[in-house]
Amino acid sequence: MARKAAAKPVDGENTKPHAEKFGNVTWVNYDLSKDEQAALKLLPFWSDEWDSYLLRACDEGYRFTIKYDGFSKAYACYMSNPLNSHPNFGLMLTGRGSVPTKALRQVLYKHVVISKENWRAIMSDAPVDIDD
Repeated sequence: MARKAAAKPVDGENTKPHAEKFGNVTWVNYDLSKDEQAALKLLPFWSDEWDSYLLRACDEGYRFTIKYDGFSKAYACYMSNPLNSHPNFGLMLTGRGSVPTKALRQVLYKHVVISKENWRAIMSDAPVDIDD
């Protein structure tokens, strides 16, 4: 069965025009630019600051799943918030890395630095090219 691109939201919906949906989850498709990748690599690999980001996210109810993704040939860290009242409820943010810690760092970087904890702000307006 062919997959179809998600339809544009109805006026008043709290999403940008396009995001890939899978079940009850909308994926926040955001790839770091070359400059953002370079900035992330300049940061200490792990520090008290990273611990603080992770602790704050856990305290706010976020969940993390880390596993090897055979499709991208890298570790993936999936971050979501299951609380209905949370602004990022129903969204899934991902980070990828050659080791699990790098995947976690990338998703935390996207969460704190790039989106400033508002994932809807970084959701792509561009339609996803789907090969049917």
